[in-house]
Amino acid sequence: TAFVEWKSPPLPQYQPRTIRWRKRALYGLERSWSQEFQTVNAPNIPLPTVYVEPIKHFYIFRGDRVEVLVGRDKGKHGIVNYVVTERNWVCVEGLHLKYKTESKSHDYPGMMVSTERPLLVP
Repeated sequence: TAFVEWKSPPLPQYQPRTIRWRKRALYGLERSWSQEFQTVNAPNIPLPTVYVEPIKHFYIFRGDRVEVLVGRDKGKHGIVNYVVTERNWVCVEGLHLKYKTESKSHDYPGMMVSTERPLLVP
């Protein structure tokens, strides 16, 4: 991803100049063209330091069946939904989700519904 704010026209009377407002980006689950990504990576907002070096040849792909080796879901199997290679993240379907109770009343105990966005586990 290259953040280019302005680029000079490719004409002979102009010197080739490029003004960049960000050299690195903070990657998450948002796509780079989405509004959430643009607000997180807005100019003049300091980014937190990330101490992760991306793996050069990431060998896990979307659709692979994986087993969790560490954490509270250790030993469970699932299918990879999303991969963020810049942060070495893998989102696995149905594992490590947040749950909330809906339709709870005095007579009815309610339903446990999982949220759409899972917690990320590197």
